[in-house]
Amino acid sequence: MILVTEAHDVRYGLLDSTDIEEMAELLADTFSRFDPLAVAVGLSFDELRGLVGLFSRRALDDALTIVARAQPSGRLIGAMLTDDFASPPPQGIDGVAKHFDPIAALLDGLDEQYRKTINVIPGQIIHLFMLGVAAEFGGRSIAQTLIRLTLDNGKRKGYKSAVTEATGNVSQHVFRNLGFAEQFRIAYREFNYQGTRIFNTIVEHEAIMLMERSLDAPM
Repeated sequence: MILVTEAHDVRYGLLDSTDIEEMAELLADTFSRFDPLAVAVGLSFDELRGLVGLFSRRALDDALTIVARAQPSGRLIGAMLTDDFASPPPQGIDGVAKHFDPIAALLDGLDEQYRKTINVIPGQIIHLFMLGVAAEFGGRSIAQTLIRLTLDNGKRKGYKSAVTEATGNVSQHVFRNLGFAEQFRIAYREFNYQGTRIFNTIVEHEAIMLMERSLDAPM
């Protein structure tokens, strides 16, 4: 981790190569247990760990991902995996997670609606992809701090806006409170994948939202 700041016994910094394995395990654990889409299709811990690993290698080059480590233990307890929205999916993604295809189709459909409204240029839009905080460290505003630092870092690098696909009520609330606004949504009960409404088992959350925020807007 390349240190950015420290607050309340938590150090925040840019992802480096020594963080990748721990980040993959943290996000795999968080998403396999709590993410509505991952739970609905049965994405396993191992599948998610492999998926995060693919994105992590590219994230090192983008230098947009912020991680958090508890002090004094040094344990990685939070991550905001972020990339350039103009970047294509990493090579090898098709062979990593067999259950990911319906989620990829849903994300692609949502992103396509957004792409029709703007000119997507590299270096302009940061994509906040996967956010996770260790369960026992909840309630300490670590997620909010990770997002704020990610936005600040993106702005320093010349990016103009940020987007995220928020899958559940909690994440949508967190991003909305940080200035993100809904642009597009797809209701889980209405999404059809290969003739099946595969996400109609999701009942506590209504829809996935693509949310956007200008990096010039006050925090």
